[in-house]
Amino acid sequence: MSQTREDRFWAKTVGRDDGCIIWTAANDGSYGLFNAGGTKKAHRVSYEMAHGAIPQGMCVRHKCDVRLCVNPAHLEVGTFKDNARDRTERGRWAQVMPRGEKQGQSKLTDAVVRALRRTWATGGFDRKCLASAFNISLTTVCRVINRTSWSHIL
Repeated sequence: MSQTREDRFWAKTVGRDDGCIIWTAANDGSYGLFNAGGTKKAHRVSYEMAHGAIPQGMCVRHKCDVRLCVNPAHLEVGTFKDNARDRTERGRWAQVMPRGEKQGQSKLTDAVVRALRRTWATGGFDRKCLASAFNISLTTVCRVINRTSWSHIL
C-alpha cells in the first residue's frame, strides 16, 4: 500500500521540545523542500495541508523564526511587507545583511565615519571639503552626516 502525501511529508520531520517540528529532508540551505508533483517549500506545504490554499500574493511566515519548522501552529499567512517587518523587528536582518565595515564592499570604516561626523560637528568645514579630505563622494558625505547610511554608528 502506498503512503499518502501527508504520511510521506510527516515522515521527514522530527519534533522538538519547543514545539517546532523540524524538516529533516532536502532543503535549499534555508527552507525545507518537498516534492509532490513538483518541488515546493515544506513550510508552505504544511500550511496548505492544515489550512488550505495560500491566498495569491501572500507568503507563509514563521512565528517561531525557525526556517526549517513545519509546525502548522507556528505558521501564518501575511504579506511580504509583514515578513520584512518581522525580520527587522526580530533582529534577523543583521544575519542576512552585514552593515558598515562588516559589509565586504564598504569603503569606509566605523572609525572614519565617527571622524567625519566629529569634523562636521565642529562647523569649520563644508561638505565638499569633507568629501575631498576623506576621499569620498559628496553624496556619501551627505548620507553619513544625515545618518541615512551608517546610522548604526553613534
